[in-house]
Amino acid sequence: MAQQNPRPGIGETFRVYFNDWLSRKQILLDQLLLAIESQNSHKIDQHKNLIDLVLAHSRDYFEEKSKAANEDVFLFLSPEWFTSFERTLLWLGEFKPSAIFRLVNSSVKNLTEEQSASIEIVKFQTRRQERELSETLARVQENFEFGEKGWEVG
Repeated sequence: MAQQNPRPGIGETFRVYFNDWLSRKQILLDQLLLAIESQNSHKIDQHKNLIDLVLAHSRDYFEEKSKAANEDVFLFLSPEWFTSFERTLLWLGEFKPSAIFRLVNSSVKNLTEEQSASIEIVKFQTRRQERELSETLARVQENFEFGEKGWEVG
């Protein structure tokens, strides 16, 4: 039986951080909405402190995301903490996995022949899988049409 690594990978670590961050963000949002509703001018200092907390919360997210990206930049091309729907939105927005190869081609220099060959293999496999997925999505789209009640099977 294979022994599992007790230390989670950077993807799992960031996913846990991100979920916790979203919970704290919701609490801050609720506090902001309550502050807006109260509109009490005597609490201006409290409102300023709340705004400072929101800004610090956002700054913390970008700092953690930067640290995680330094450890594994590929993680942010298909975030493990995204739902399949969110990953689909990336795909539909033309942010496909092969987009990373433009970055690699323009910024990674002095590769060995073996490294270049490995990249070409991964590039070929990635594009083939993207093409297969695009063809499948096209077939699904052809079977649906937008009717009076929304999307319907054609």
